[in-house]
Amino acid sequence: MYQFSKCNYNDLEDINRLMASVDVEISNPNIFVSDDETFVKRHIKDDGFILKAMSDDEMVAFLLVRYPKDDPDNLARDIKTIDEEKYEHIAHMESVVVAKDHRGNNLQYKLIVEAEKILENEHIEYSMATVSPINKYSLINFVKADYVVTRVKNKYTDVKRIILKKDID
Repeated sequence: MYQFSKCNYNDLEDINRLMASVDVEISNPNIFVSDDETFVKRHIKDDGFILKAMSDDEMVAFLLVRYPKDDPDNLARDIKTIDEEKYEHIAHMESVVVAKDHRGNNLQYKLIVEAEKILENEHIEYSMATVSPINKYSLINFVKADYVVTRVKNKYTDVKRIILKKDID
């Protein structure tokens, strides 16, 4: 059984540990691009939130959610179907990390669903994400959560990504 809650600054070491372990394990920017500590810190509180999954008092997964607002990398700019005045009401499902021995338990999907409950109370109208075309499990989880593929484009360090969008009720 997993417990979900927002992270705080005391969770930073666990977040970085999980991120580093997946980065080493996958070691392929075509699948996973790690976030640096400064980026992570900003999203614990200021520019979004990080949702964690706990099992037996251990963080085993997290999802970083970002409010990009007018930032140049707001995914709405890539798909061009959302009016600019709505950019304040967009969230990005950024990095999702699940510890190796907890994969196969639908944790990514569960984190997405739990994060969307928070987004509904934050006046967010759209949730967006990017997924590597070769990461079929991540794509399946987003589609299962009713995200729609809107575009395929090179992003980040020039790696191909599927851009997904969901209307938040």
